[in-house]
Order: sequence, then structure tokens, then C-alpha cells
Amino acid sequence: MIVAAIEAGGTKFVLGLAKSDDGGRALPDLIFRESIPTTTPDETIRRAADTLLEASARHGKPDALGIGCFGPVELRTGHADWGCVTSTPKPGWRGAAVAGPIGRALGLAAAFDTDVNAAAAGEGRWGAGRGLTDFVYITVGTGIGGGVMSGGRLVHGAAHPELGHFKPAKVEGDSYEGFCPYHRACLEGLASGPAIAARWGRSAQELPAGHPAWEMEAIYLARAFAAFACVLSPQRLILGGGVGLRPGLAERVCEILGAELNGYLGWLDDEEARKAFVVRPELGANAGLYGAVALAMWRTESERGRYRENFIFRRLLPKIVGGRDESTKGENVDAFALTGATIVTPRGIKTSSSLVVEGERFAGFARPSAINVAIGPAIVYPGLVNVHDHLRGNYTPRVGPAPGTFYVNWGPWDADLKASDVYAERANITVEQMYFLGAWKNLFSGVTTVNDHFPHQFNEPFIDRLPIRVIREYCLAHECSSFDLKWGDGMEIEHRWAVERDWPFITHLEEGFDAESQDGIGILERAGCLTDHDILVHCIGFSEEDIRKVKKAGATVAWCPASNIFMFNTTCKIRKLLRADVNVALGTDSTHTGSINLLEEIRCGRDAYRQLYGEDLPAKTLFDMVTINGAKAFRIAKETGSIESGKLADIAVFRAQRDDPFENLVEAKMEDLELLVHRGTPLLGLESRYAELFAGENRPVTRIAIGGRDYLVLGNPAALYRSVRKAIGFEKKLEYLPFEP
Repeated sequence: MIVAAIEAGGTKFVLGLAKSDDGGRALPDLIFRESIPTTTPDETIRRAADTLLEASARHGKPDALGIGCFGPVELRTGHADWGCVTSTPKPGWRGAAVAGPIGRALGLAAAFDTDVNAAAAGEGRWGAGRGLTDFVYITVGTGIGGGVMSGGRLVHGAAHPELGHFKPAKVEGDSYEGFCPYHRACLEGLASGPAIAARWGRSAQELPAGHPAWEMEAIYLARAFAAFACVLSPQRLILGGGVGLRPGLAERVCEILGAELNGYLGWLDDEEARKAFVVRPELGANAGLYGAVALAMWRTESERGRYRENFIFRRLLPKIVGGRDESTKGENVDAFALTGATIVTPRGIKTSSSLVVEGERFAGFARPSAINVAIGPAIVYPGLVNVHDHLRGNYTPRVGPAPGTFYVNWGPWDADLKASDVYAERANITVEQMYFLGAWKNLFSGVTTVNDHFPHQFNEPFIDRLPIRVIREYCLAHECSSFDLKWGDGMEIEHRWAVERDWPFITHLEEGFDAESQDGIGILERAGCLTDHDILVHCIGFSEEDIRKVKKAGATVAWCPASNIFMFNTTCKIRKLLRADVNVALGTDSTHTGSINLLEEIRCGRDAYRQLYGEDLPAKTLFDMVTINGAKAFRIAKETGSIESGKLADIAVFRAQRDDPFENLVEAKMEDLELLVHRGTPLLGLESRYAELFAGENRPVTRIAIGGRDYLVLGNPAALYRSVRKAIGFEKKLEYLPFEP
């Protein structure tokens, strides 16, 4: 593995290539290293990229890119200024983009962080923090900064720690006001290299040992370290930087630290313990470069670990918010059969048959099981697939254009949403609550698989805890246009990853009528990003030539008719797409513009088709759009999307009201859903018929009433509903939750 690394400093950029043959367990070899001066942003970034490209031609193409940058910097992935320097006093660099331009030049997504966080990452992997989960790296030089490792992860929070701007008590007799232009007498303002020079009239390098400057420096650092020890509880403090490495300084800091703590942290009472607590870094002059290498390696490793399975579901869901559990007792159900069933399969409709589930998978249609449940007048379908949703955006009512008007593209809608009373009301609810609301919205309409079209950083904290399968192996863009929200690491990089990993690449496309929106297919083509990995959402601007190109590429169109008509008074050329045999899957979008759930979206799709073309869209076509077509789009059709032996047991059982099973699904409502099974685990079931399937030791099962009938549900949606109402201050009705809590 070859890693391109950049230590982006305010004085110079240090560039390197590092090679590792053991996955980064040992310190990699630096096979190239060069420095360039930090001049203007354009010149510096161009030279950095060109230098690394030239080095790559000689030493081998890098597999990853890491950048540790002077700051402050914007680290919030998905933010328009991610990868940029922000409020720096360095002339010309405020707002300068660093990670994006260099990443695009090298064709790599950058792992980007502050220079001190990068140094902390390197010391944690190969240096003085090796084997520790909690430590602080402090650099004292031109400025003072710190990187915090907590629980084995770098701390970022809302931005990133600014330890240099902690304000220690002034040393008695120190009349210097401070160097920092923001806070004057903060740690950086009192103890950095420029502060030392301003106070004493000579640079730190010129001050001899024994000069009173060093005693004052040790006191300021010891006071800060005492605070960091109490607040952050690190196992070690690593002191680096041009000033921090002054001979004897760390030892004197240790001595004063004991007096500052005054016995409060007993584990630091001993002098030897303090000497092991405040140490020098071990990576020397290449600490910044190795730190950037560590950032890149951690990113690569986290991606491999994060996406090691297509789906993850935990059988025992944690309680979402308080509320009473009615945990069932007895042995867990690992095998069962639904008998006397009408079953929709790829090979036709089976009647009066049995469907056998063993563990997580379908095991056939005839063999008896330990538990046999007669399903009565109902029809068994595969669990439904919602190809497009924004889970944290499922709140009501809808927000749209003024009466009699429609949008030109998505941009004005986004502005209207964020200025709306609905958005202000939604702000009272946590992101976690919104994710669970979005998941339950889908569950109560028979959905077992959904995509949350947001960057991974948004949904990753919640996916494992949600009650249905949320696709986690995907790459994305917000939209293929210059005014999109800059999700992911850039269209070309995300698409290349999708192809390399055999994942879907998901993006809104041609969602509007302006010239750029209507050129979506052209943009994809010119970037080499129109392939069978693509899920193209909305596509209302498609021409017949666009449709031909999409068919040739093998891409999928995600059709969201309710949202399209509400925002734009039209939808895609759906009949031409179907006649061209394009794979079309149905999605709800969020309830801010779309239907309340996938069942309503099915009916909206049929109504829209009838109004556009004066004929009915076949129910079987709609069924395919919410089952196998979505599974194909997500590249998981070998695992789900249809009822076949060996596939994952995702089941939706709806009350039978029509003889034709497909027409029955088109007319189904939430109160008609009688059983939902995900990966062999019952999530929702009519109590009078399916109670036996919910038996199991300590399963958190609760009871709700839907349409006058009692249901058992794995989890506690009623408690969530109550907590939402409490947060907003009134009894809000969310139409996609078919019960009163």
C-alpha cells in the first residue's frame, strides 16, 4: 500500500509517499519526501499536487491520501466548506480549499484533519501513544494546538478541539498582555514562540537555559496540563513542537504539575508517574507526515470495517425512548412455517401452500416446521424495498411552492423548507428521533429495505439500531450539478469507489428545468460515471436520448411521482422508460415532499400514470418496482427482493381483499399489514394470529392498536411517538404512524 501524505503548514507544505507492506502495523517507509514553501493558496496547492503526481510516476500510484492542515479548518463532512481553511489570520488563506483540489488532482478522496490531530494519529499508531486509547498531543511552537484521542478515536465534536485557546491563570509578575489576536492571554497568547519573543525581546531559540522565560513557560504549560488531565482524563500527554521540545522543559513541567494538582489525581502523585505522563513524541521531524499517513490508513480501515456486510440487524432492539416493555418469555423462534398461504414468488402465485423459514432464510415451500401458523385470508409478499428516502427528513406537513406555482429546480424548495414553520418545529426533535421516525414510517408500510440518501457520516451512528435494513454499502452524490450540496468526496471518486466495490452510486439527477439540471446525463457521461451501478433519482428532465443512454448503461431510475408532482407539476417520462425496459424502482422521497409511505406512493404512481397516459399501469409492474427492481438497483438481488429458497426471509403479509395478489398490494393500507418479518425475525404481527412468533427470552415486545386490532411489535414506537410530542409541546399527528401512543 502506498499513501500520499501532506503536512500542510503555515510556513511550508511537507509532501511524502509512504509504503507499507503489512497494512500499517509497523512504521511505513518514507519513499519520497519534499518540502515546498506555503505561498498563495492557488500556487501552493497546485505545486503540492504536481509534486505528488510526479513522485507517483516514479514510485507508484498511491492508494490513499492523508492531509493534516494548519487551521482552523472545516471538518464537517457534507458541509460546503469541508476541507477548507476557515478563520486563519494567515493572509489569503481564509476560505482556501485544500482537500478537494488536491484529492481531485490525485484521483483520491482525502482523509483530512488538523495538523495536530494528524500528529496525534501518527503518535497513536506508531509513536508515544502506541497502545493507548486516551491521550493528548500538544504542540508548542509558532502557535499552540492539541489533538485529543478518546476511546481510540480522534475528538472532533462540533469542529475540532482548540486546546491552545484555554486561558490559564496568569503567572504572578507577568505583565505581558498576550499575543493571541482573539483572546490575548490564552495559552497560545502567553506561551507560544511569538509570545515568548514579544515578552522577552528575543526568540525562544536565543534564550539560554536558566533564563526566567523557561520557568514561566513551564508554569503556563503545567497549569494547562493540569486542566487537561482533570477534564479529559488522558493516559498520557505528548509534548512536541519547536518550543515544546526544548531540553529540560518537559521535566520541569512534570515537577510543577504535581504542585498544580496538589494530590487531587492520586495516580499522578508519584514523580515517575508524572514523567511517564508528560513525554516527548517519538516520530521526530516526520511526525506530521506520518500523522497524515495514519489518517489515510484509518480512513481506509474504517471503510473496510464499516461495510463488511451488506446488512446488519440486531435482533434485540434497544428501547428508543422510555416506556413500558412487555418482554416475552420462552425460547426464541428460529424456525416456523406460514401455512395455507397464497405466496407471491418469481415462478408464479402459490396457493394453499406453506412457506418455511429457518434462521434468517427461506427454506422451501412444503416441509412442516416446529411452529406452523395458519395465516388465514392473507397474501404473502417479499418485504418491500423503498429505493429512495431521506430518513431524517420524514416530518409533516409537506413544504412546497406557493399555490399555482412550481419550482424550477430543488434549490428554491430547500430555501423554503429551511424558512418554514415546519422546519422550525422539527428542530425540537433530535436527529436520533428523526432517524427512528423514518425507519418506523417504512416499517408500518411493509418495507424491510430502504436507502437513506445522505452521507454515511449522517446515518452511520444509527443504522445498526434501526428496526429495518438500511443500505450501508453505497456511494453517492447529492446531485450532478455545480450547485449541489457536495455530499461525499466528489462524483468521480465516489463513482469509482462504487465500481471497485460493486456498490450502487446514488444521485439525484435532472431534478429541474434549468439548463444545467437538464444536462445531468451529459455531466455523468463526460465524467465517465454513467454505468449500471447508477441509481438516478427523479430524472424529470430526461429526453428520449437520455432514456436510450440510461438503458444502454444499465442504470436504474428511482421514480418518486408524489414528490415530483408536488414540487414540479410533472414527473419523469415513465411510460417511455418502461417501454425502453429501463430498471425502474419506486421511492417515497421524504414526507416533506413525497407520500407518507410506500403504499401511498404505489397508488400515487398508478394515478399519475393514468392521468398522463389515460391507461392503468399494471399492478404487477408496480409490485416489481417495490421488490425485485429495488434489490437489483442496490445490487443485492441474490439476497432479497423475492421469495426464493436460500434468500433472506424478508416477508410482508397483507390482508387479502382482492383475488389478484398484485391488485391487492396496490390497494393495501397500513392497517392491512398483518405480519412483517426481517431476516427471519418478526418485527410486527397481528397478535391474535402471530403471537407465537414473538416468543423469546427478553425480546422487547410492545403492544399497539392499528385499525382496531392489537399488534405486537419488536421495539417501542409508542414511546418514540410520545417523546416527539413532548419535545414539540403538543399532540402532533404523524400520518405514517397508524396508532395512538
